[in-house]
Amino acid sequence: MQIEKIDDKIYFLRGSRSSNIYYFDCEKKAIIDTGHPDEIENNIKIFKDAGFQLEKVDYIINTHSHGDHNGANAFLKKINPNIKIFGSPNTEEYQNIRKKTDTLKEVEDEFEPYQIDIKLNDKDKINLGEYTLEAIETKGHTRDSISYYIEEKGYIFSGDTFYYRVITQLEYYQSIKKSIAELTETYDKLKKNPLKLMFTGHGEPIKNPIENLEFCLRKLKKFQTDNDMALINNLIPSVEFFVYRNQGVSKEKVKEFLMKNLSKIELFITGYEHEKLLRIVEKILAMVRMLNMVKFEGENLYLNNKLNEYIGIIKV
Repeated sequence: MQIEKIDDKIYFLRGSRSSNIYYFDCEKKAIIDTGHPDEIENNIKIFKDAGFQLEKVDYIINTHSHGDHNGANAFLKKINPNIKIFGSPNTEEYQNIRKKTDTLKEVEDEFEPYQIDIKLNDKDKINLGEYTLEAIETKGHTRDSISYYIEEKGYIFSGDTFYYRVITQLEYYQSIKKSIAELTETYDKLKKNPLKLMFTGHGEPIKNPIENLEFCLRKLKKFQTDNDMALINNLIPSVEFFVYRNQGVSKEKVKEFLMKNLSKIELFITGYEHEKLLRIVEKILAMVRMLNMVKFEGENLYLNNKLNEYIGIIKV
């Protein structure tokens, strides 16, 4: 792994278990997302070898509060208490409902709590000197998701809000229809900007973001009339993570994992009966096999590729 250059002031480290980390070598040093807590010491070394010091940045700028993105916030804040953490005013509410629901603990990344120093509303600006980032509220994946736009460059840093021709996981802690509506509104909002490059939370930059937003909007329109498709799309990454953490797990254990967690998100699956959910679980297992994400050896499952490869290997 090595640091890649976007332009004279922006660099990034492609994540493995972590999200991508974007470093701004501006008057005010900043990073968008800090990555997974288990990888922070190695990530610090990689940046140091390239001449950058993660622990001495002025700002940590969060895209949302999932552990592969914000997991190292507390670690860096302990090293340097002067770092200011930027994030959403909805993060506390989102984390409280996650803890209350206790969903998908087998695959979610835990992280040490931290305080957001500066809460960003839609259209708020972060002045780094050479560049100014505009915060754009981009709900759908989580209620605390924010993307960051550099108008003069046409750059957008989208976290997990958007990927190449893949609909991101929708927020579980509300009705599926509300999450679809929020993500649709987000994509419509992003499409109004003259975007040239989209830098996602995992994988390659997207060089034709407007075209891809329009493609994903068409897929979301299908989700609006076919909620089964949306539910399957949401649970495919969870199966990937579960198999990653439990190599050789039996098919029955995967089904138990899915059914147990589906029972915890009643708002999201309103109207679904038990038998229908079982059929959807079978479709999910068929999909991860068809996508070559996992391999089946008899009744046992193994991860077939690198984690997140299905969203990370496509170049536009």
